[in-house]
Amino acid sequence: SVGGNSETFNWDSGTSSYLPVNGSADTLSCNGTTCTYTLGDGTVATFQQNLVADIGIADNQGAITKLIKPDGEVLTFYYKQATTSVVIPPLGRVGNLLGLSGVTSSLGWMVKFELATSTYAVYPTKIYIVNTSVDYCDPTPTTPVCTAADSATWPTLTLGTGTNTTYTETLTGVGDP
Repeated sequence: SVGGNSETFNWDSGTSSYLPVNGSADTLSCNGTTCTYTLGDGTVATFQQNLVADIGIADNQGAITKLIKPDGEVLTFYYKQATTSVVIPPLGRVGNLLGLSGVTSSLGWMVKFELATSTYAVYPTKIYIVNTSVDYCDPTPTTPVCTAADSATWPTLTLGTGTNTTYTETLTGVGDP
């Protein structure tokens, strides 16, 4: 789904293509593990079918990796993959987990998630908002923590367990050209 909307496509062997059930002008095409969903308004979403989870993010068919909006803004999504540490009874095996580790925008901003993994989930423990025209932080889970000379001034949200949540907002440098 894109933008909270889902659409059903059926494979048509006669045309060797996916056709929308509702007759819309939207299209879906897949090549290998990459699927591209194009909406009538010009939005193009790219999904990777090898990014799946059995628990948590509802993406049993793949996760979005790129979204191109009609105004030209490009959002790129990054994920951390993991497996559960125990066998999930309905699955009869360990489960696949997926957690969003970052979102970058071609407009010069990024949201970065520091992630932790528990038995059944990949979840954020801290969220950074970064002006990427000023600073860089690796959006991939390879670099789990943002570090830069002025990273202390980035707006962050620290998520604790239960009700232990801390929000710090320092807007110095955010939005500066």
